Amino acid sequence: SNRDSNMSVSDTNSYNLKTKAKIAKRSPIGVDVEEGKEYHWCTCGKSKKQPFCDGSHAGSSFKPMTYKAEKTGTVYFCACKQTSNAPLCDGSHKKIVSPVPFLAVGALLIAVFASAKR
Repeated sequence: SNRDSNMSVSDTNSYNLKTKAKIAKRSPIGVDVEEGKEYHWCTCGKSKKQPFCDGSHAGSSFKPMTYKAEKTGTVYFCACKQTSNAPLCDGSHKKIVSPVPFLAVGALLIAVFASAKR
């Protein structure tokens, strides 16, 4: 079950798979949490219930990270999966370079060179 986890917020050193995680979203997800309640944060990035685990990690080396709310309020969970403060956002999503502009520039250069050869 996705509730089985050997990770906790105090065990963030175990979260070393972030380079292999899928970027679910390039901004944090605000969630209203209740004091004392446990939440199971998706570490793989494949869950359809972001920022929480839905079991999509099955068969991989990923496991959800358990977060226990210390107080009732809004918490901003990381959705890019690159945080150094797992499972909470630390602004790492702002440092992710999107490959899209590079692909667009590459395609443009190929088109320019192709037309120049004619």
